[in-house]
Amino acid sequence: MLKDIVQLGFSSTGILPPHLDVNFPGWLTIPSSSIVFFLSLVLYYISVSGLTYDMVNGPPAYGMETDERGNPRMVTIMKWKINQQYMMEGFSAGFLMLVGGCGIMVMDKSTQMTGPRTQMLLSGMGLAFSLLGFIGTYSFIRIKWPVYLEDMFLQGSH
Repeated sequence: MLKDIVQLGFSSTGILPPHLDVNFPGWLTIPSSSIVFFLSLVLYYISVSGLTYDMVNGPPAYGMETDERGNPRMVTIMKWKINQQYMMEGFSAGFLMLVGGCGIMVMDKSTQMTGPRTQMLLSGMGLAFSLLGFIGTYSFIRIKWPVYLEDMFLQGSH
C-alpha cells in the first residue's frame, strides 16, 4: 500500500522513485478496540479541559480571594472572565463533561443487555452520570458568570 502511494506521487512527474523496501516492525500491531476507546477518552478529556490553553497561557492552578473579614481563601473558578480559567477549573469541568459523556455511553450499552435487572441498573447509572455531568457543568457556569441567562436575554434590549 505504501509502495502504491509512492508510485502514484512519482508517476505524474516522470521521475523514477527509489526502490524502498519498507517494513513495519514486528511488534507494531493494530491496537485493540479497548485501547483505542481509552485513548479517545483521554484525548477528549485533554481537549475539553483546556490543556492547550493552560500550556499556552500558563494560568495559576487556583486563585486567592479575600473574604469579608479580610482572610485569604482559595478559589478554583475565575468569576466574570469567560475567556480565562484556572487550571483546576479546566480539569474539573473536563472531568464533569467526561462523566456526562460516559453516562450517555452507559445508557447506550444498557439497551444491549438481555437481563431486565442489569438493563435497569445500567440505565439508572447512565442517567445518574449524565445528570451529574450536566448539573455540575451548569453549576460551574453559574459560578463563573452568575447572570448568564439574564445577560443573554438582555442583549437585544440595548
